[in-house]
Amino acid sequence: MDRLFPAPAVDRRVPVVAQLVADVVREHGYAGVREVPGDQLAALRKEILSLIRQQTGHPAQTLVHRDLLLVVCDPLRDPEAEMRAAAEAIGAVLFGDQPVPATRPDRPWAIRWTASDLG
Repeated sequence: MDRLFPAPAVDRRVPVVAQLVADVVREHGYAGVREVPGDQLAALRKEILSLIRQQTGHPAQTLVHRDLLLVVCDPLRDPEAEMRAAAEAIGAVLFGDQPVPATRPDRPWAIRWTASDLG
């Protein structure tokens, strides 16, 4: 049914956000983009997957849940480092080494569509 309607105009933020995501994925192996408008989702996914393939030679996978776009490139992930970080955080809380943080820790892999407002 979607093919019967004209494609929406691609927002000028798509290349900027796609490059940010590709950079984060190259560093962490994954990234998340919040507040992606539904009409820009297909163009953003296509641009991100193309950039990651061009820049790394690896395929990536995208997953969508509401306004959140997750991008994962398994060959670039470091599962051992992720497990160590999780174990350290849990251990710090369980054994009282550190208090439970009052705010969320810095998440360099989290990107907001609205943060790239070129307006």
